[in-house]
Formats: sequence, structure tokens, C-alpha cells
Amino acid sequence: GQGFGTGIAGQLASIRDCRQLILERPYYSMTSVFRRYLFLYPVGGRFLHYHLPLHDYLGKVTAPVNVIRGDSAIRL
Repeated sequence: GQGFGTGIAGQLASIRDCRQLILERPYYSMTSVFRRYLFLYPVGGRFLHYHLPLHDYLGKVTAPVNVIRGDSAIRL
């Protein structure tokens, strides 16, 4: 997954068997992204239909996870 797609890829890998999960420019949670860039607007659970908390999904992934941020890759 890349960008916002990392939440969907993480959620799918947490419920399905896969050989590897590759995340390019992942985020922590959708709420944290919206709070960072739309800080003037009240962002909470009632405004976001899909939360996709990537940090919760990663704990359930059994496959190796590769994270690509910027110019380097980190293997978890």
C-alpha cells in the first residue's frame, strides 16, 4: 500500500494470509492525518466514515512488514 492505501493494505493483511506487507509512506491513523492538515476543523469520529487505524492492524499481521519512508527502507 502507498499513502492512504496503507490502511487498506494493513487491514487486509491483518485478516488474510500473505507472504509480505510493503508499506510506502504509511500514516499512523486517519484521524491523525486529518488533524495535522485540517487543524482548523473539528475532526473526530463523527466526521470520518473510515478510520483505518494502521497502528492497530500492524499488531495482527503475521507476515514480514517492509516500510518505505523517503529514500530508505526499514524492515520490521
